[in-house]
Amino acid sequence: MIIDARDDVVTLSGCLDRNVWPAVQAPANLLLRQHPSGILIDASELEMCTPEGVKTFVDAINYISRYRARIVLCHVPEVVAEVIKTVPGARSQVAIAADLESGRASLVLAQRQRDKSRLKWASDADDRQILVPLIPAMSTTREALGLSKVLAGSLDPVVDEGPWEQVKKPPTSLIHLAFFIEVPRSMPLSAPFPEEEDHARRLLTEAESLAARINLRVRTHIIRTRNTAEEIVEQSTKLNINTIVLSLPPASEEDISTTNNLARQVLENARCEVLLKRIAATSEVI
Repeated sequence: MIIDARDDVVTLSGCLDRNVWPAVQAPANLLLRQHPSGILIDASELEMCTPEGVKTFVDAINYISRYRARIVLCHVPEVVAEVIKTVPGARSQVAIAADLESGRASLVLAQRQRDKSRLKWASDADDRQILVPLIPAMSTTREALGLSKVLAGSLDPVVDEGPWEQVKKPPTSLIHLAFFIEVPRSMPLSAPFPEEEDHARRLLTEAESLAARINLRVRTHIIRTRNTAEEIVEQSTKLNINTIVLSLPPASEEDISTTNNLARQVLENARCEVLLKRIAATSEVI
């Protein structure tokens, strides 16, 4: 077994037939000093792997998580991936990315979310806290923000130019825009989802730009969860939310049972006001 560590990558070469984490730990620690958000393991040069060898990845995850960092396994040969699936608990913990680029993108996204969570948002005690879940096929950013603007009380009812014009009244409410990525229980919660993560970043960037145009104060979140409805309720408590805004798909759509069920769960369990609005059939969903 050959272990090579450079930049933010530990490369393993040869046969992983035993737990080599004790040998990997020292170089991994050196990389973590320069890359505190997490590191990557390049498995592209692994020729074979045994269940005992898989424990290397499990021990690495358990160790690095103590430092609130992440580790992502990249370029995993099919023969190695098949063995990982056979080790109880390993598949649910080991985060796997297709390549190093995807792995780095996932680490960067996780770090940004941790940084945002540390920010202290100054707001008056009486400010309204509004949670707007952004869920594919359930709501549009424009519809949700327009509704939030009315709730926030910053829309001047006598303005003729329309609700999307800038108003001078300073915003007093905080709108939490949350994009939920639902991760199957068969995969680790930290598993990279490059397409969903990229879509979330683009959507929230556009939302922030739109919010600025209509004079809304917003905070964005990308949240990984096993159950979106349960997570919406949990986040509403965690963020001291006054109102949850849910936009349902058009009534003409045939397959809306999933979103209706989600809305029902939120309505039954949320401890705050929940506002439902069915979007127009012509609206473009996210």
